Amino acid sequence: MGTTLEEAKRIAMELDDSDRLKLAEHLVASVPFDPQVQEAWIAEAERRYQRMESGEDPGLTLEEFWSDED
Repeated sequence: MGTTLEEAKRIAMELDDSDRLKLAEHLVASVPFDPQVQEAWIAEAERRYQRMESGEDPGLTLEEFWSDED
């Protein structure tokens, strides 16, 4: 019988932080991605960058960022 997801999670959580991070990176890299989704994320990042560069969206101050208010 193979290892169940719950067993794998239990074993992974016993690893130190560094090894858990390496495992997480490996797992994420092993999942196929949709190129259209990646392109959409890149386009959105570029759109936001252009809005900030133009001054249309000045972003948040550090105080606003760390504030609990919406």
